[in-house]
Amino acid sequence: SLPLSPSMLLSSLFNLLLLIALATAIFLAPEYIGSGPAAPDLPEQLQESGLMVRGGMIWSLTAIVAALLLWRRWLFGVWIVNLVGFLAFLIFVLTPTFLLVDQVRQLPLRQLSAIAVQEKQSSEELIMIGFKKPSVVFYTQQPVTYMSKGKKARNYMKEIAVTQPSPPSVLMLARNKRLKKAKLKPEQYTTLASLGPYKLIRVSKQVFVDNSKIKN
Repeated sequence: SLPLSPSMLLSSLFNLLLLIALATAIFLAPEYIGSGPAAPDLPEQLQESGLMVRGGMIWSLTAIVAALLLWRRWLFGVWIVNLVGFLAFLIFVLTPTFLLVDQVRQLPLRQLSAIAVQEKQSSEELIMIGFKKPSVVFYTQQPVTYMSKGKKARNYMKEIAVTQPSPPSVLMLARNKRLKKAKLKPEQYTTLASLGPYKLIRVSKQVFVDNSKIKN
């Protein structure tokens, strides 16, 4: 093995410390990951999945092997181990974690979509207020009318109350804050289900007409 220059040795030691820090951070990650309104059970789900433990073990093993190679003065081997560790982390931890996070975040929409299919009466329209979520169309296998803002939803509802009075109600899927921006009060609609930040309601079209009259 070739002797290491001071700069190479310093770089290798820094690399080793970084690997140890990564392993520690991954092990402790579930305790510091915030839940957020869209995925309140995310920390628990991550902990139960064992992905963080797997990630911590990968980086710990990488650090141990790198330390042994550094002791043997095989710098090239250290970088190979780094690459192998990164690829293992990417394949066995990072990718499954992204899939799990997406699954947890989509769970409320998937469950509410199933309830919407069960609760939908005759030709009731399903309206979603907020960011467009194509997954709702996939989950319900039915047309979904998307409204980006509460104001647009109000105007649309006032219009169809006149042009399409039957059926008299619609199903509406939105976050609570979006319903408030649509000027809807809890007593003006029926809550069918509430999961995470989302709420599925049935509301009469006439409510929006009445609200506009009060405003005027």
